Amino acid sequence: MIRVIFDTETTGLLKASATPIQKQPKIIELYAILVEGPKLKQVDEFHALYQPGERLDPIITKITSIDDKMLKGKPTWAKLHKECSEFFSHAHQVAAHNLTFDYDMVNLETKRLKIALNSTKDFQWPKMKLCSVEATEHLLGRRLKLVELHSHLFGEAFDGSHRAKADVQALHRCLVELVKRNEIL
Repeated sequence: MIRVIFDTETTGLLKASATPIQKQPKIIELYAILVEGPKLKQVDEFHALYQPGERLDPIITKITSIDDKMLKGKPTWAKLHKECSEFFSHAHQVAAHNLTFDYDMVNLETKRLKIALNSTKDFQWPKMKLCSVEATEHLLGRRLKLVELHSHLFGEAFDGSHRAKADVQALHRCLVELVKRNEIL
């Protein structure tokens, strides 16, 4: 089985679904890896910083270390949507820590694109989904942040939290360990 493990960094948190789309946050970074087989061997990666078309709130820069200078001249979601969707289309399963958030962010960006281009093209999601927050809630009887899950499994935190690549690499390590322990398939 091929899985895609991914994470997004955004301009903020999702607002209520009735909030106008122009007031919803935007993706500023997406990192994804394709892994295959029972040992979840990495076989490919996709990484992009995106220009959201607005200045970042200083709190977002503080959390992610991504600033406006880093995003200057980067493509918009519209320019890389097709390439990203094709990357995901190779997988049978999509996995993320708090999958609902990242999944909804990609769908929101796709919806914005569909409105702008008067298109009906959807993002190519794998059929199966794995949310590591939900899949590991039983470990400590509560929802774990990624840093907590990593610390629980390995006795140490990881560097670069709240950057998409570092988070995906940490989650990949956690998923490999969880498969070894027969906690997830």
